[in-house]
Amino acid sequence: MRHPYTLPTLLLALATLLTACADGDPSPIGPQMERVPVSFSTGAYVDVKTRATEEDFEVGDELGIFAVDTLLAGADTLLATGNYADNVHYVYDGMVFTPTDEPIMRDKYSPWAFAYYAVYPYDADMGPKFRFTARTDQRLHADYTGSDLAMQKLCSRALNVILELKHLMANMDVRLTGEDVDAHETSVEVTSALTTVDVNLNAQTVRAVEGTEADVTCERYMTGTEECRFRAIIAPQRLMRSKQAIAITVDGTRYVMELPWDVSIPSNYRLSLVYEMETDDEGYIRIRFGGIETGTNPVDAPTL
Repeated sequence: MRHPYTLPTLLLALATLLTACADGDPSPIGPQMERVPVSFSTGAYVDVKTRATEEDFEVGDELGIFAVDTLLAGADTLLATGNYADNVHYVYDGMVFTPTDEPIMRDKYSPWAFAYYAVYPYDADMGPKFRFTARTDQRLHADYTGSDLAMQKLCSRALNVILELKHLMANMDVRLTGEDVDAHETSVEVTSALTTVDVNLNAQTVRAVEGTEADVTCERYMTGTEECRFRAIIAPQRLMRSKQAIAITVDGTRYVMELPWDVSIPSNYRLSLVYEMETDDEGYIRIRFGGIETGTNPVDAPTL
């Protein structure tokens, strides 16, 4: 029996197949794969407190985002180099995070999940493991928020990824109360606090680096007649009353207040202290520890 396909017919079919491959179609039949950018946001309908500031992301905040193709990699582990995407720079515009260069792309109809690692703030030298240091002078708001290391790992098939980063540093909050507090020049420092952590993105953990103690100047974030509030971000650590202190400066005079106890402040923990300022009959200013602002005794905080 003669074969129904002649030589000219076979040559024509082969030419058609080669032309389809040259045009980028992975298959001569079926839909062409479409690559689209992945969108990253916090989601207007999601109640997200993105960092220790207890505020959402602000316009201009910068993220680094890594991506692992779990199908090709056979795992969701981030490698030192050669991941699907390595530390792509994104900036928040008030609605979504926009890339400063090429965005992270993926196949629109792929059913396979990608593992994403998002890190705030952005640093060009970040990798699966890196070292991060909080700024020692946080009087400017940008220096305070820029010290608030936060990150997230999530696996998603979605093209619109909702981020909810976890704070990895600890927060010190100091209230200074009294009459006419705002009539005085005041500032607050946390003395001899560890400021540096070693970061492991795969484990999503940080570890304080010994020997990185520094005096950290707080940001003043509220000023009132009867109260001023200050805050600073430091590494998770155990504060020792024999080593760390709260230094409150009033009109050029520095009052070093010993901590009332030893206390652990782990990642994402906020320790609030209250100090009372009063002026005696002779015009001398005195400051005393007034307690904690809210919650249980900080001695009961989770251990590191």
